Amino acid sequence: MTEEVKTLFGGQDVEFSVEICEEEIENARRVLISAAEADDNFISEFRMSTQAECEDKNAYKTLGDAHLKKEEYDDAISYSTKCLAIAQESGDKVAEMNAYMMLGNAHLMKEEYDDAISYSTKCLAIAQESGDKVVEMKALILLGNAHLDEEEYDAAHSHFTEDMTIARRLEDNHNVTYFGIRINGIYEMVGLSEGYSELLSLKAFLKKLPDGVQKRFFYSFFDYVCYKEKDKYEEAISCLETCMALGKNIINKVEYRGLLWDFKHDISELYVLLGEYDKGIQYQQEALDVARKEGSKSKQAMSHLRLGEVYYKLKQFENTEKSLKESLTCYELIFIGLKQNDRFKIAFIDKYKEAFKTLLKVLIETNKKEEALVLSDHYRAEDLKDLLVSSYEMKKEQTADEDLQYADVQSLVSSCNYTLLFYSMCLEELNTFVVEAGNKLGFSVQHLEYCDSCLDKLVDKTYDDMKVHQVEKCEDRSLDVMRYSKANKNPKEDELTQLLFQEIQKRLSEQCCVCRGNPSENCDESSLTNGLKILYQKLITNIKCLIKQDEMVIIPEGPLCRLPFAALRDPDTGQYLSETKRIRMAPSISSLKLLQEYPVEQQSKNEALIIGAAVVGPVMLDGVETKFEFLDGAIEEADGIAIMLGARPLLSAYATKPVVIKRLQEGASVVHIAAYGSLEKATIVLAPSPEIRASKIPDEEDYMLTMADVQQTQVRAQLVVLSCCHSGRGDIKAEGIVGMCRAFLASGARAVVGSLWKIDDKATLMFMKTFYKYLRDGRSASTSLHLTMNDMRRTPQYSEPKYWAPFFLMGDDVTIQFKD
Repeated sequence: MTEEVKTLFGGQDVEFSVEICEEEIENARRVLISAAEADDNFISEFRMSTQAECEDKNAYKTLGDAHLKKEEYDDAISYSTKCLAIAQESGDKVAEMNAYMMLGNAHLMKEEYDDAISYSTKCLAIAQESGDKVVEMKALILLGNAHLDEEEYDAAHSHFTEDMTIARRLEDNHNVTYFGIRINGIYEMVGLSEGYSELLSLKAFLKKLPDGVQKRFFYSFFDYVCYKEKDKYEEAISCLETCMALGKNIINKVEYRGLLWDFKHDISELYVLLGEYDKGIQYQQEALDVARKEGSKSKQAMSHLRLGEVYYKLKQFENTEKSLKESLTCYELIFIGLKQNDRFKIAFIDKYKEAFKTLLKVLIETNKKEEALVLSDHYRAEDLKDLLVSSYEMKKEQTADEDLQYADVQSLVSSCNYTLLFYSMCLEELNTFVVEAGNKLGFSVQHLEYCDSCLDKLVDKTYDDMKVHQVEKCEDRSLDVMRYSKANKNPKEDELTQLLFQEIQKRLSEQCCVCRGNPSENCDESSLTNGLKILYQKLITNIKCLIKQDEMVIIPEGPLCRLPFAALRDPDTGQYLSETKRIRMAPSISSLKLLQEYPVEQQSKNEALIIGAAVVGPVMLDGVETKFEFLDGAIEEADGIAIMLGARPLLSAYATKPVVIKRLQEGASVVHIAAYGSLEKATIVLAPSPEIRASKIPDEEDYMLTMADVQQTQVRAQLVVLSCCHSGRGDIKAEGIVGMCRAFLASGARAVVGSLWKIDDKATLMFMKTFYKYLRDGRSASTSLHLTMNDMRRTPQYSEPKYWAPFFLMGDDVTIQFKD
C-alpha cells in the first residue's frame, strides 16, 4: 500500500498482511513466555534491569500494534495498557507517548470518543514537550478525527488547522493536502464555502497509484462524478455499486462504513432524479440504517431530510412531517455541539434551513399555521438566542425557549400591547403571520417566483427611487462603496432590473387597488415612491385590516431586513406607514421574550458614553496604507448630544479602541457612536492607541472595533445608537442580519438604533437632537423615533424619506431615566 493512500485516509493503514501480524504477535508472545517460564528470583532480578523492561515494553507495544491492525481492539487496548504501565514506571516518555497513541487509536476505532480524546491529548502533551513534530501531528489527527466523528466541528477544525501548520513547517506536501481536504470538508459540513488553494488535483494524485483494486475503486468514483455531471444517472448508479463492491476489500471497517452511507445516499438521490421514488426510498432507508450504526447525527439528519422530500413529492404529508422533524432533531444536537463558535453556528443554520423550510410548507399546507409560526421563529436568530442567554447569565431552563408555544406568543403581545408582524419566505412563497392579542392568528400567503431575488431587486430599486445615493453635504462615514451606487452598475443589469420591476408592477396592478390620491400628487411623486407603494401593497395591504394596535413589531427575513418599513407608502391614502404606526424591529419572537424576562434593573445606569469622530491617522486597511478624512459633522453631532445628556464625550484622538472597550465594559446607560463604519467588514473605526501609533503604522486590529470585540464586552446598555453609515446592515443569513446591531444586542444591549444608508450631516444632527430631546422628556425609544420622523417630515428641506427613513429601532422599547 502506497504512502499516498495512507495519507489520504489520515495515516491509517488501508491494507495489511494478516501473516505479518500473526508473526509479530507470535514473536512478542515468545519474549513474554520466556520471561514467565523463568523462576521467581530470576524474574525479579530480570525486571529490575533496564534491558528487561525494554524487552517487555517492546513486546507489549508490538502485540498492541498487531492487534490494532487486526481490528482486535480490546486486545490492543489490553497490551497497550501494559506497555504504558511499564513506560510510566521506568520514566520512558517516548514509550509512554507511543502507548497513548495506540490507546487513542484503539478507542477511536471502538468509537469510544471520550477515551480516544483523553489518550490523544496526553500523547500530544508529551510530543509538544519533547518537540517531536511528527508525533504531535499524528496526535492532532487523532483528536481531529475523534471530534469530527462526535460532530464537534469547532474542535476538529482547530486540530486540523494546527496539523496544517506543522505539515507546512515539515514541508510534508501529502499531509498538507490531507489536512486541506479535512478542513474543507468541515467547512462544507457547516455550510461555509471556504477552501484551501493548496489542495492537489485528485486525478493527478490517482495517476501515482499502482494498478490494482485501489486504483479501480478511485477511478470508479471519479467516473460516477463525471456521469452525474452529464445527467447520465443510470451509469452513475453502476459506478457507485462498483465502489461499494470494491471498497469492502481495501478499506478498514470503520472507514468503509462511513463511505457506505455516501454510496447509498447518492444512489438514492440518483433514483429520485430518475423518478424511481420507491428505489430512492429503499436506498435512503438503508443509508439511514448505516448512519445510525455509525452514530453520525449529520448523516441521519440528511437521510431523514431526503426521505421527507421524497414523501412530499408523493403527497404523503404525514410521513413527510415525521421525517423532517427527525431531521431537525438531529440538526439541533449538532448545533448544540458547536457551542460558542458564533461563525460556525450561523453558517450551520444556513445549511439546515432547507429542512425547516420544507417542514414549514407542509405545516401551512395542512393548516397547522400556529405550529408553523412557532417553528419558523425557532430557527430565526437561534444563535442570537443562545448569546442572549449567555449574556444575561440566564439558565437554559429559565428561558423555556425550546418549549415556546403559540400561547406564549399571544401572552407576549398582550402584555406589551403591540401587533406582531412575522415575515417568512418559503420556497416561492412569502408568508405573513399577524399576531394580535385576543385575536385568531392572521395569515397571508403570496406566490412570488424567485421570491428572495425578486424582493432583493425590488428593495434595490426602492433605494434608487428614494435617491439615497444622491445625498449632498454628507461626509461619507462608510468604508464601502454602496452596492446600489450607479457609478458601478452594469447597464445590462439595470435593464434587467427595470424589466423585472415593470413585470412586478404589472402583476400587482392586477391584484391591488390603484392609487386614489389627487392627480398632482400621483404625477409628481410616482417616480419617487413607486417602489415604496408596491412594497406596501405586497407587505401590508393584505393584512392591514388585522393591525389594530398603535405599535407594530416587525420580524423580517431575507432582503426585507434592509427595507425601510417606515417609508412604505399607502397608495390609497398617500400616508407613510410610520405616520400612522410606531415601528420597531426584532430578530425573533424568542429574543423579544428573553428581553421581557430580563429585568430592566439589571441594565447599566452609568453615565452615557458618547463617541465621536475618532482621529485615525495613517493606518493599514486591506494591506494598504490609508488615511481617513476627519469627520467634522460627527464631532458636532457627538458634542451636541453629550451636552444634552450631560456626559463627557470621547472625541478625536481620545476615542481609542482600548479606551472605548474599557468604557463599554464599565457600562453605560446609553452608548452613541458617530464614526466611520464598514458594511463589508461589519466594523466601526476608532483611533489607535498612542503606544501603537508610536511603534508602527497601526493594523486593522489596532483600531477596528469588531463584532467579536463588542460581544466580548458585555455592554448591558439600555440603548445603543449607531450613527455610522450602514450600521443597521450586514450579511443576511437564515439566522437573520449579522452585523453591528446584532453584536450589541448579543452583548447585552436592550435596544439598538441603526441606519440603513448615509444621510446629510445636518439632517442627521437634527434627527439625533430631536430624538434625544424626546428621550429626555421621558418618551420611550419607539415613541421618540416615531415623533422624530414626523418632525422631520414637517421640515421642508428634510421631508423626503431619504433623510429620515434609514433609522430604525431593534429590540425592546426602552425608556431611559436620565440623571439631572
